[in-house]
Amino acid sequence: MATDMTVANTIWAQISRSTKMACGARNPMGDANSLTFDVTIKRGQRHKVRVTLLPTDTYKVELIHIRGTNVTTQKECEDIYAENLSSVIYDYCNE
Repeated sequence: MATDMTVANTIWAQISRSTKMACGARNPMGDANSLTFDVTIKRGQRHKVRVTLLPTDTYKVELIHIRGTNVTTQKECEDIYAENLSSVIYDYCNE
């Protein structure tokens, strides 16, 4: 059975092209309620961003660092509106 990618595709479309380019966003993967993609932050470190749709029709944005089998959430913010999604992701990747 295929996963409904409607939410993931909507999130990806709501992130501006300039933010995607500035953060090196690539390899989007999604499920029924979230989108995860790779980004490159300062000094070439590779991370993932996960954007999850909350029941309040806002988003939770997480910056995740993966090194080997260690997965840590470095930053997390909830109640992000769609119009602020690009700026939050940009700030996470360029601080």
